[in-house]
Amino acid sequence: MAEQRVYTEAELSDGLDRTIQYWASKGYTLQTRTTTTAQLVKRKKFSGFFAFLWFLCFGVGIVVYLLYYLSKRDRWVYVSIDRYGKWTVTEP
Repeated sequence: MAEQRVYTEAELSDGLDRTIQYWASKGYTLQTRTTTTAQLVKRKKFSGFFAFLWFLCFGVGIVVYLLYYLSKRDRWVYVSIDRYGKWTVTEP
């Protein structure tokens, strides 16, 4: 059985930096970071354009859009890597 390679902290941190850049390109922002873990979040956004369109639906549509917006949640992702280079990505 082959031995697993143990990565240095610098190698793990570099790999995590690349992963953070990947998620940042998808609109996520970094919340917390350690050498081997990172938590990123993508905030919900209010769209004035869609709110206006819903308002045009007899004025009542704005209530529908506001309820939809209030029901949305921020999306988050938790990324970790162990010393053997095994990645774990948790996202709801």
